[in-house]
Amino acid sequence: MITHFLHVILRYGKPEKGLFGKCTAYYGTVEAQGRGTLHCHLLIWIHGHPSPQKMREMMITSDEYRSHMFTWLESLIKSELLGTSDVVPEPIGHALRRPQHRETPTNIHPGVRPPPRITDMLPSEFQEQYASFVNELVQQYNWHEHTDTCWKYLRRNQRPSDSNCRMRMDGTTRPTTTLDPETLSIQLRRLHPRIANYNDLIIFLIQANMDIKHVGSGEGAKALIYYVTDYITKSALPTHLGLAALMYAISSTKAKYGHIPDWGPQQDTGALTILVNSMLARQEISHQQVMSYLVGGGDHYTSHRYRLLYYASFHRLVRTYWDLQSLTTTRASRPAQPADATTSSHFPTSSPQPANDNTSPDAVPDDDWETVTLSLGSGSISTLNQQQDYLLRPSTEPFASMSLYEFVGLTEKITTSSDTRRLRNSLSNENSPAPLHLVNSCHTRPSHSPQRSVRRRT
Repeated sequence: MITHFLHVILRYGKPEKGLFGKCTAYYGTVEAQGRGTLHCHLLIWIHGHPSPQKMREMMITSDEYRSHMFTWLESLIKSELLGTSDVVPEPIGHALRRPQHRETPTNIHPGVRPPPRITDMLPSEFQEQYASFVNELVQQYNWHEHTDTCWKYLRRNQRPSDSNCRMRMDGTTRPTTTLDPETLSIQLRRLHPRIANYNDLIIFLIQANMDIKHVGSGEGAKALIYYVTDYITKSALPTHLGLAALMYAISSTKAKYGHIPDWGPQQDTGALTILVNSMLARQEISHQQVMSYLVGGGDHYTSHRYRLLYYASFHRLVRTYWDLQSLTTTRASRPAQPADATTSSHFPTSSPQPANDNTSPDAVPDDDWETVTLSLGSGSISTLNQQQDYLLRPSTEPFASMSLYEFVGLTEKITTSSDTRRLRNSLSNENSPAPLHLVNSCHTRPSHSPQRSVRRRT
């Protein structure tokens, strides 16, 4: 479904525009709820969309642009039943109840009922049935009713109410789309107090609940990017499953080692092994997740390639060899625009030394402290250590002045001639979403190094 959505609705990689315009990039993560159902959080980038600051300036200075922007948003984002033109009133203190669907052999739930097809009827008849079918879906899937989930993050002094709903469904309505004079944010029209945002075409096609939001501010963009990418980095074992697995692991360990009077190192190792193995074996995944992986769905959808940054290892390196207080002072007193980027680096050019003589031996890095990635190829094994790659990067430009973020994102490490040929083949692939351009190359290791390679800027 997601793959068809990307190709049919967004039309990514195609010359014609999609539902929202010409899509230039997308990033989505898949999450499984406690009941096992899957849903996808997707960020979409549209060609020609100005930056939040530029868009605000254009809406302030141009009434025509502001009107076009409001019309475009209202055509894509709905918060009312189709055909509604006025605000739906709601009694104060009494939320509108969602219409109940009484399923019968002749009245099937809209989520599983075949939708109307334009090829089976006249266009005018299809338009009428389309609106009726969408309204049924919205009533069953996007009509919000408060549950315990809405208030699961409440503090002790907070009461469950509309204003404290974490879904922000507080019954607020708005007859027209306006521009907030203080924050300059777009306040989208909301004619129904309980219907969450949706797009009529998307909900018609997927026949499931959905949400849609326009990112119109820099703060909102940062929050949504964190919200979406947080799913792919969160723990794979939810709390309720983790506690159940821990209880089972403790019981299994106690059953085998609880009767031993003399407890020694061997029993410690055996108990820990049983504990860990028992927890890992008790992790459960739903059949939806299993089927998703079997059909090649995976847990994320991206239009571009992304690089891994082992940030924790660099953070430990800085904490080991520099005093955090001095780093904070240096960062606060550093000028906004350094005169020479090549001399502003605070990383050592040779093997660093601990910050003081009182450094704990456990804090000094050893062979197990650094992260080394092994890549298994056809008849060969190559290694990757980002700390060494960055600290021992070439002293020539453009590498010398690269920050860590730029170095990881803009360079490619080539280990063998076969990898070089593979890279060149990928560059010649017209379907590649982000082609690499080789503009410079040099050796990053001396000839005696086990990581002999060529580092290229992309």
